[in-house]
Amino acid sequence: MLQKPDILTCYGQADIAEEIKIYLAKLTPYRFPKRYNNNFLFCLSHLYSIGKGVIMLGLAKCGVLEFNREAAFEQFASVNPGLTAQVATVARLRPFYRLASGRKPEPLPFSYHDAAREMEEAVKAIESLAEHTTCP
Repeated sequence: MLQKPDILTCYGQADIAEEIKIYLAKLTPYRFPKRYNNNFLFCLSHLYSIGKGVIMLGLAKCGVLEFNREAAFEQFASVNPGLTAQVATVARLRPFYRLASGRKPEPLPFSYHDAAREMEEAVKAIESLAEHTTCP
């Protein structure tokens, strides 16, 4: 009988924590919005990618390997109901990611010009996701 492998045996808890630290370090350039001259398209795109990685690593920390983006966001929010707002903050950046990566465009939830506040909110949300992830 095949059994589901224990993710923490394959990819140790310390490794996941280290990977999350690496993602958090990628937030550093986004702490200073003035440098982007009020054009935040690529910032918001990259923040979506960072947040997605933190969410997937948070699930891996709980022994769940989910590589479908939408399913990962939903599952993470269901496991961490206190972080639903932070998950939504990251999820709403997806249209910027799709636009910047040349994929099928989706309607933007806000303009990427003058979006310093939204960028700062995303950074705080990602930090919170990394810090407060819990496993059942």
